[in-house]
Amino acid sequence: MDTNSAREVICLDSVHKSYRLGETSVHALRGLSLSIMEGEFTAVVGTSGSGKSTLLNLIGGIDSADSGTVKIDEQAWSTLTDKQRSRLRNRLLGFVFQSFNLMPMLNVFENVEIPLLLQNEISAVERRRRVEGLLNNRPRKRYGGLTPCEVLFMKTGVALKY
Repeated sequence: MDTNSAREVICLDSVHKSYRLGETSVHALRGLSLSIMEGEFTAVVGTSGSGKSTLLNLIGGIDSADSGTVKIDEQAWSTLTDKQRSRLRNRLLGFVFQSFNLMPMLNVFENVEIPLLLQNEISAVERRRRVEGLLNNRPRKRYGGLTPCEVLFMKTGVALKY
């Protein structure tokens, strides 16, 4: 990807976040600034308690910063209502949770389809096309009899962005 034409999709500017633990204030993030450009692959790593989950919750609009700005696609979370946050989160973000959060009564196709069901303007035909396209567009190299995508689908679910 041409980095000169890439746009900023995630921006945190001087973000602070603290939590109360009894009478103690725990500073999870202190003045964090971060910029992620379209097409970049970014990993968040650190020891337990270093603020990784706090950071992801702020980026996902699940929690709010004490101060500073968190923007997704040039939209500041702090300016949005809960309904607007939910809509933006559904359209632009996907999470793969550590605990998987799959619906055990649904098959792989149905689990992958869930985020699209929340977007009323997408027809059933278009949902099917998108999910089948994703499921059929898998890497060919196999690990233990499964492709990497099959392992992801079966073990952790899928984070989709449409």
